[in-house]
Amino acid sequence: MNIHIITYATHNEGLFDTLINNEYNIDITVLGFGNEWGGFMDKIIHFNNYIKTLPQNDIVFFVDGFDSYINQPLHIIKERFLSFNKKIVLSGDISSYIGPLLFGTCYNNMNANAGLYAGYNKNIQNLLNYIIETN
Repeated sequence: MNIHIITYATHNEGLFDTLINNEYNIDITVLGFGNEWGGFMDKIIHFNNYIKTLPQNDIVFFVDGFDSYINQPLHIIKERFLSFNKKIVLSGDISSYIGPLLFGTCYNNMNANAGLYAGYNKNIQNLLNYIIETN
């Protein structure tokens, strides 16, 4: 089972260079570079289309291209994901004011952060398909 770390960035901004040229030499797949930004659904659709080409049981990570960086080697990232013993792991967005206004809130007034999530490819595809179908 392989791990794929993927981002969507239409241009170079913020921490993009730090993410791509990370100190652990982890390959980051960049989707959408050079495209015009068409909204949040663009990155979901591109990510979903890309991961359909990967093995179903691989682990896929989506990381925001502008405010994320890698702070652990890949084997630690994999161990950390596996330690949750979940099909999908979402990061929490505890400090965002904009998130709840744009996307609402989830159970217990928590918000998922769309800038970092991971899971087994087949399960992430199911989640993304649902998001795309319900817009």
